[in-house]
Amino acid sequence: MARTPPRNKEGFSDTICEDMERSLRNISRSIRMQAYRSARKFGLTGPQLVLLKMIPRDAGISLGDLAKETRLGQATVTGIVERMTRRGFITKRRSETDRRKVLVRRTPKANQLLGTPPTLLQYSFLRSFQQLPRWEQAMILSALHRLEDLMSSPGAEDRKERVPLC
Repeated sequence: MARTPPRNKEGFSDTICEDMERSLRNISRSIRMQAYRSARKFGLTGPQLVLLKMIPRDAGISLGDLAKETRLGQATVTGIVERMTRRGFITKRRSETDRRKVLVRRTPKANQLLGTPPTLLQYSFLRSFQQLPRWEQAMILSALHRLEDLMSSPGAEDRKERVPLC
């Protein structure tokens, strides 16, 4: 007879919640460590690499659109763009149709950097993920999208009612 895990007063299994928290911490740590290794290897931080990847290869994008795409604040994006412009990864120019807008583009130096193969951890993860059946890849992606929605629901921190934690 299978033993069911003990449940807390809210009806959640303590081990499921603990496992979920542990997995999220481990994923977060892996991402931080990978960002640290990338920063050391390329001289760029994680947000800088993300920002570079979000700039279209052959077209300009406004700072506001870039902030929306990367989910970073406008001031953060502006600061990153300034630093990356000084280092020769990005060029800036005013929009010809709307002079209030500043458009940014990647330079050949940035394109060369982004063409560099991923580090070993990224490669091994991608290789393992690509070997999964298509349905399992879709299931993982769907779960990640759902988790993202749950964690970024608007006003979750401001709600008066508090959902008990596991």
